[in-house]
Amino acid sequence: MSYDVQWEPVVVTQVSRFMATHGRGLEELLAFLDSLAENPRPTGSVAWGPEYRRARIGAWRVLYRVDEAVCVVGIENVSRTG
Repeated sequence: MSYDVQWEPVVVTQVSRFMATHGRGLEELLAFLDSLAENPRPTGSVAWGPEYRRARIGAWRVLYRVDEAVCVVGIENVSRTG
């Protein structure tokens, strides 16, 4: 089963801003976000309440929600670690 990955508008703004300063370092993050369509609970991600998950991908931290009823993964926040 494939999930629809939807980015909140604030995440689009966050990632656009990061592209200006960390363009090359974003490949791993973007690949991870794309992979959530096939596996919304990958190894390394952790539950954060009943619907949310957190993951750390290199220098990035992602908060997202999984809605099983409509097969949607909603990307809520992306930030740099440290």
